[in-house]
Amino acid sequence: MLSWGYFHFGRYSFSTPGWWVPKAKPDTAKKEKAFTVEDPAANYLRWAAQQGISNTFTEWKVIQHPDFPGQKVEVGGIDPYVMNNPPYKMADAVVKKNTEFLVKLASYQAEIDIVNLKTEKLANGLTRISLDVVNKGNFSTHSKLGERNYFLKKVKVALQTTAAQDVIGGRKIQLLNSIEANGSNSFSWVVKGTGKLTVEAGCPTAGTKTIEINL
Repeated sequence: MLSWGYFHFGRYSFSTPGWWVPKAKPDTAKKEKAFTVEDPAANYLRWAAQQGISNTFTEWKVIQHPDFPGQKVEVGGIDPYVMNNPPYKMADAVVKKNTEFLVKLASYQAEIDIVNLKTEKLANGLTRISLDVVNKGNFSTHSKLGERNYFLKKVKVALQTTAAQDVIGGRKIQLLNSIEANGSNSFSWVVKGTGKLTVEAGCPTAGTKTIEINL
């Protein structure tokens, strides 16, 4: 799912293991020594003992297995999932940390805004409009794969006029592949006429901002 989200759908994708077994320090009072080789199972058993966690290891024993007649087969070892899931008493702290991560991550998302609006009266009933479309977020509006992905719509900047107005300079609709984090793009139009018009800028991955302009 994670790889599909990024490589196929072009979305930012993040993951976290949620919880992992902490590294257990040797108990010098018990004359324990540091492991010379990385061994997750041995580390878990030492850590579990230090935490007073029991009933997570089954002693190895020989069984008669129908698929292996005449051969020695043993079953046992660390119980399933105990190295992946935290003990219940630790659940509150684990949930709190992961929630903080998700909330912080969400606060970085791209956010479109329109700033530095200026209108300048020209001759013959013309008005020059200039503004900047900015991304206030800490992420680009699109991932690099998302910039060339069919599923993600580009940033659209649209000048919406009335029948009493004509656009003399500039394109009414402009598309951008993306706007980088804390980046901006400048736009300018020359419009003939009076009254109100609107500028709308945005995309589904960064939201939309609309402003009204009086000519």
